[in-house]
Amino acid sequence: MLPSELDFPLKGDVNNQWIQMLGSCNGLVCIMPQPETFFVFNPSTRESMRVPDCPMSSHADPPEEVGYDVHGFGYAPSVKDYMFVKIYKGRSVLIFSLKNKSWKSVQDFPYKHLLNDPGTPLNGAVHWLCMGLDHLPVIAALDLAEEKFSGLSPPESIVDSNSYTPGVLRDCLCLLHHNDHNRQRIFWIMKEYGVKESWTKILIAEPFFSLQPLCYWKNTKILVARNRREILLFNPRDGTCKNLLANGLQVPFYVDVYVESLVSPNFRLN
Repeated sequence: MLPSELDFPLKGDVNNQWIQMLGSCNGLVCIMPQPETFFVFNPSTRESMRVPDCPMSSHADPPEEVGYDVHGFGYAPSVKDYMFVKIYKGRSVLIFSLKNKSWKSVQDFPYKHLLNDPGTPLNGAVHWLCMGLDHLPVIAALDLAEEKFSGLSPPESIVDSNSYTPGVLRDCLCLLHHNDHNRQRIFWIMKEYGVKESWTKILIAEPFFSLQPLCYWKNTKILVARNRREILLFNPRDGTCKNLLANGLQVPFYVDVYVESLVSPNFRLN
C-alpha cells in the first residue's frame, strides 16, 4: 500500500510544519494547516474556502473556568448546509454556515471538561465525549440544523472521558480508547444511534494505546489505525490483526476517511 501526497491550502508556506484534520464529509475536508487558520477544501477538485476568523476570538476570555478552543465540521442534510463549529474556551458555541457564509452564536456549551479533540460528524450532528454536570461521562451531540445539544449515554463501564474519543464506523457511532499510558483491547460500537442498550464491545487480541477504525474491508474485516503508527486489517470474528505495509507513511500520523466527490466548499453548482 503506497500513500499519495495531496495538495492543500498553505502547503508551500514556510511556517507550515504540520496540519490537523478536523473532519471529512461528502468529499469535503476541514483542516487547520496553521494555528487558528481553517480551510474547507475538496482534494479531488482542489477547490477550497478559508473560514473567516471567528468574531468571538477578539473578545475577552470568560471570567469563569477557561478551557480550550475546540472545533468540529459536519453536514446538516435537512438544511443542505456544511457547518464549521467553534467552542470558544470550552463555553461559547459558534457555527459558521458555508451556505450563508456567516457566523452565528448559539447556546453555551452545557457540559464540563471538554477535551481538545475535534468533533465527530454523524447524522447531522457533531459529537464530543466530555463530563456531564453530574460528573459522569456523556457524549455531547450538537444538532447542526436545530443548533441544540443533546446528551448520548456511553457504555456504563466508561467512567473516564479522558481515555476515549468518538469515532464512526459504517455510519455507527464508536467510542475509541486513546491513552498514552494505559493499553486496551476493546472499542465500542453503538449499533442503533441514540440507544444506550445497543453499545457493543469489540475485542482485539493485541493491546493498544489508541485505535481508530476506518472502514470495512470486503465486508468481513475492518481497516484500523493503531497507535498512530500502523495500518492494520482487523478480523472481528477472532480479534486478530494483520499489518498492512504503508511504505513512505510518516509516523506518527492522523487518519480520516475520505470519499471523492465534486461537492464545492463554495456552493457552486456541480
